[in-house]
Amino acid sequence: MALLAVVMLAGAPASAQAPASADAPMDTSAVDDALDLYWGQQQSDTAVERRNHPRALRHEMSVYTGIIPNERFHVFYPLGARYNLFFSDDIGMELWGAYTFKVASEIYTFYLEDEGMDATLLGAQSELPPELLFMTGASFVWSPIHGKFAAFGAKLTHFDFFISAGFTLLGTTQIESNASADSLTSNSTTTLTANPGGHIGLGLRLQFLDWFAARIEYRQHFYEAILDATPAPAEFNIGFSFWTPGGEQ
Repeated sequence: MALLAVVMLAGAPASAQAPASADAPMDTSAVDDALDLYWGQQQSDTAVERRNHPRALRHEMSVYTGIIPNERFHVFYPLGARYNLFFSDDIGMELWGAYTFKVASEIYTFYLEDEGMDATLLGAQSELPPELLFMTGASFVWSPIHGKFAAFGAKLTHFDFFISAGFTLLGTTQIESNASADSLTSNSTTTLTANPGGHIGLGLRLQFLDWFAARIEYRQHFYEAILDATPAPAEFNIGFSFWTPGGEQ
């Protein structure tokens, strides 16, 4: 028995200590460091969220229509197409063009039908106001803001706000005549003029599918007007775009 007791005492740890007091503070620095690392990574991941539909090196082709209401004698309705190439998710270039259809305003009809208004309409040089025929140009496009939303649990729709600016070429027709309003169609000549200028715009894109989106946009064109009756066109338009496959998921 004595030998067994000696063996048990020899096998016990020599540095055994009494249990720690319940009032002694615990060292939680390691846990705190781990939590800081975890939450820091979570905040970084959620603050810079990638797009669900990447655009780098993808092509967007759009058709659109709209209205240009700020000309006194006509309301113009553009019908056109756009081509976009994106160099990154946020930056791209655009080529576009549109043909415009015109509808005479009430003031224009009044001038033509009122016998005493011929001189006012034709002006000192016997010229009618220029009419917008076509628009074309190239744009730089930047999309600084993007996000997504859902309504009543429906599928998420992705959106982005974009800014565009660039070169515009406006084609206008000028009717010149020495005749009265009654004989304008039989004694007149029409001159086509290409007017260089520029534009700035602001738009919203709704990305419903990876290959399909809708665009709503306002563009303010500017150029040196031929007459005061032809202001810089203010264009409101809506269109639909189709995307080629690609993009890094």
